[in-house]
Amino acid sequence: MKNLANMGNADKKPKIAISIGDLNGVGLEIILRELKHTLSVCEPIFCAHKGVLYQALEILKMRARESSLSESGAPKSDVSESASPESASPESNLPKSSHIDFDEIKQLLDSLPERHFAPPAQKELRIKADSSIDKASGAYSFASFIKGVELAESHASALLTLPIHKAAWKEAGVAFAGHTEALRARYDKEAIMMLGCAQMFVALFSDHIALERVSACISVESYTRFLINFARAFSFTQALVLGFNPHCGDNGAIGGKEDELIQKALRNANEALGREAYAGIVAPDSAFAPHMRAKFRVFVAPYHDIGLAPLKALYFDESININLNLPINRVSVDHGVAFDIAYKGIAHTQSYRNALDFGIAESKTPLESKKSLDSKNAPESKKSLESKTSKTPSRQLILASTSPTRAEILRAHGIEFIQLESGFDEDSLQTSEPKSFVFQACQGKMDATLKRLRAENRLESALDSGVLVADSVISVGGVLQRKAKSAKEARNMLEFQSAKRISVITAMSYQSARGALQDMSACHLELDAFMLDDMLLYLDSGEWRGKAGCVMVEGFHRRYIRRRLGLESCARGLSIERLLAFWEIV
Repeated sequence: MKNLANMGNADKKPKIAISIGDLNGVGLEIILRELKHTLSVCEPIFCAHKGVLYQALEILKMRARESSLSESGAPKSDVSESASPESASPESNLPKSSHIDFDEIKQLLDSLPERHFAPPAQKELRIKADSSIDKASGAYSFASFIKGVELAESHASALLTLPIHKAAWKEAGVAFAGHTEALRARYDKEAIMMLGCAQMFVALFSDHIALERVSACISVESYTRFLINFARAFSFTQALVLGFNPHCGDNGAIGGKEDELIQKALRNANEALGREAYAGIVAPDSAFAPHMRAKFRVFVAPYHDIGLAPLKALYFDESININLNLPINRVSVDHGVAFDIAYKGIAHTQSYRNALDFGIAESKTPLESKKSLDSKNAPESKKSLESKTSKTPSRQLILASTSPTRAEILRAHGIEFIQLESGFDEDSLQTSEPKSFVFQACQGKMDATLKRLRAENRLESALDSGVLVADSVISVGGVLQRKAKSAKEARNMLEFQSAKRISVITAMSYQSARGALQDMSACHLELDAFMLDDMLLYLDSGEWRGKAGCVMVEGFHRRYIRRRLGLESCARGLSIERLLAFWEIV
């Protein structure tokens, strides 16, 4: 028999890891119905036991036959006799509307080599397919997801996830609300959730948190960081930023200062990016009108439903879910488990196809230089943006830091600059003594930055304008606190700081053709005891990510500072007064 799974040259097709989602949902049905297409465009690795797919096929066949017999009025006593892979129901007994070639699917499964399967660290389960929230299925779907992540970290080009049930994950003891939250914790990165299709994409500043908590998450720093990260992770000409309150607050008449903060963040992001990447802000009730959608294809929403309600009303079947700003490419269908229609052969598969196409596109070209699916606008890649900034006049300072706070400090003092990432890995440092660590980190960043500039033939012009790096750590009673890698670690750090004196130690290094400066400063903060509710809101906001000791003196920590000894700029990560004094001398 011809091996139908060997469609084209497997070596030339990208490897896509596919986690199967909840066993009782539509995920497995979609995989089976799209199996032929999937094999024709990529080298899939299904994160499941092969027997699970056989089970799903038999359930799908039985349900189709049962439906056919029910419609014809025939008795149903023989519908569920055998569920073995070998027992095939007659094609004549299946509803003609199903258009599912079960024989072909089984032949494809039979011919699939073992390399197409990567079973998770769970025993093979029996599928219930009874529309229930099942603890065992939740555990299996999470294990399938983790296996997919591991494959994407090693040799798969992308991870495609099918829908899970959040309650089933919770029943299974999984600590995360969904895929995105799990990836944020794994990589300690602010994963950005973007949903949409070729006609329209919506990026979400906040996603799976309660609406009452969104306002507390909005700050100039957090929104600026989000906008910069999004523009660097996804190519677009210009995105439209939505407001938070009705009518964008009507100049403060409605709601708090959320819209004012978002507007300021928009300006900061455009300035940091060196282009008008964002327009707005615009009230959400008018942002999706036809004339606005004719002008914009990419939208930024402050919270989940305000952005996704119009998207799903317009493009429910086509939309996909994408995670940006992560080390791996993860894409998903944009729908849930749909227990009510699972294994009935009627689930739409277009979202799966679009997600697969996007995953394949990502595997061919790095995310930063890929062309956007927004076909109307001519996209601008991160690479092209960097080529522009490399031609910036030499009077602009080079800030080798992606910190929005340090950028804000320079901007507040009228200092022109461009930002780049040093690329230095702080995890390579062995010391745990706070001052030694921050000094070595600062030097490592400077060395890595100069090496990069030299390789790009930009060192001479950079030194004409000056290169600046900085790093900060927190010391609590001599104990080093770096950047938390998980919400649990962040909470432990904050609980350790509560009602104590902490020290923010900031090292700064500046090099130019006129001279060099090395500085180490400390700012000591005496803190009151943190209120638990405030701390939990701060942890939920994610603003602590990327901050030494999770300290945010302009945000969460400000209200608890009883006494400060030292410069506030030092506590924020850049001792600007020391730099300005040095410039006066040289």
